[in-house]
Amino acid sequence: MDLKIGDYVRLKNTHAVSGQISNLIQVEQTGYVATLRMSTSSRRFPSHQLELVPSEKESVADSIRFGHLPGPIELIRQISHYRLSGNLADVFYSMESSDTDFYAHQFKPVVKILESPTGKLLIADEVGLGKTIEAGLIWTELAARYKYNRLMVVCPKVLCDKWQKELATKFSIDAKIVNADELYSILSSPFSHQNGFAVICGMQSIRPRDKVKRQSRGVDKLADFLETADGM
Repeated sequence: MDLKIGDYVRLKNTHAVSGQISNLIQVEQTGYVATLRMSTSSRRFPSHQLELVPSEKESVADSIRFGHLPGPIELIRQISHYRLSGNLADVFYSMESSDTDFYAHQFKPVVKILESPTGKLLIADEVGLGKTIEAGLIWTELAARYKYNRLMVVCPKVLCDKWQKELATKFSIDAKIVNADELYSILSSPFSHQNGFAVICGMQSIRPRDKVKRQSRGVDKLADFLETADGM
């Protein structure tokens, strides 16, 4: 065995794991087991899985020539890591995660909002092209990528039931239809902000009145809260 305590080594099949040997223990059947001291922890590896870290950085050509490239398992691990991190621009996390048929035009808004510097988007498609589905896909994408957990739909009152049904059947989102009083209670609750919510409200029921006409009705409390709330 050429390795000794104090050597800087790395795993042969992946150079992502490296460290300094702090201990060597001889095992009867498998040879030696080395304890590697890494940046945040220590781990043990069989010595035959380790190699010395070159004094000079290897070029890509040398890595190919000497077979020092990671194997397929490491490639799968890296791809899985990037997919789970939510940072792949060419992967749609909302695709096939909902009970909807695939239509390319419905994913164009998803692409646009991901590329938007403001994170805002106006959808103004023709009637029947699936604006509700597009909005649901956008929400699913943002929730998967950025862990968004607060969804509020404001629409004409006659469409509240339609939105609730579409979100439930297509995206498994349990959205509650609320009035001004209930919406005020949700938005003003720190518990709701921490744990998230999905609500639908009719725009007529939350339309603010002039300040001189406001009293203690739910819509008045909601209007005052939204005008003074920080970060809403």
